[in-house]
Amino acid sequence: MKTIIPFFCLLAIWSCNGGSKTNAAADSTPVKPDSTIAAVAPAPLKDTAPEAFVSPLRKKEILIKGRVYTDSLSYVGYNDNGDDELFICVKGKDTVALICNNGKAPVLNNGDRIVLQWKMDIYEPAGDPEFPYPAEYVVDYHLVAPGKLTLLKKSYDLLQGHYDDKEVSPEGQTEIDAAVWYYVANTTDTAIRNVVDVERKVLQYTIEKNEGSVSNIIFKTATQPVLKRVLFNAEQPYSLSE
Repeated sequence: MKTIIPFFCLLAIWSCNGGSKTNAAADSTPVKPDSTIAAVAPAPLKDTAPEAFVSPLRKKEILIKGRVYTDSLSYVGYNDNGDDELFICVKGKDTVALICNNGKAPVLNNGDRIVLQWKMDIYEPAGDPEFPYPAEYVVDYHLVAPGKLTLLKKSYDLLQGHYDDKEVSPEGQTEIDAAVWYYVANTTDTAIRNVVDVERKVLQYTIEKNEGSVSNIIFKTATQPVLKRVLFNAEQPYSLSE
């Protein structure tokens, strides 16, 4: 007699075998307890826009750091009494002092027309490097047209100064002498113009003893003890006032 296994028994056996294999496969996959997917933050975007500045040399423009600009200006003077050498010039009604640390004073005179190449950069003061600020820097320059002072010095060397005020420093004397020369070259005063341009005589000037930042200056000749009185203001050192 053949042994007959009921169909439902076979189904039960098949189910047990298949189910064990499925559970085994599931159990074989390692699962980390409390595992999470870490969120990766996007890298911050780097600001590649150039730094922008403003300057009285280019009032209507936004200037880019390091870019070289070229302008026609009037030279005023050079000052190396501070931490930095300053190249002073005028554009329109604005006087600008540019940093020019090349250790060499320009061979120029107040009033000369120049073409100046310059740029904007960050300046760190020697005493306060933690407080930097934008500043103009000289790149290069050249003379375009000599001013009245340069022309006068080529044709007249009879200007003589005397200091009654013995407390004026050598630097102060240099500033006063330069302002006097500029005044003589540019004044329209008929008495001075006659001595310098027509008679070609010695023109003397005396700096009187004075307190404060303003000095009295007297122009005179051998025959005229008081030809003209003017004032020098140390706070505006590049010219004289009447």
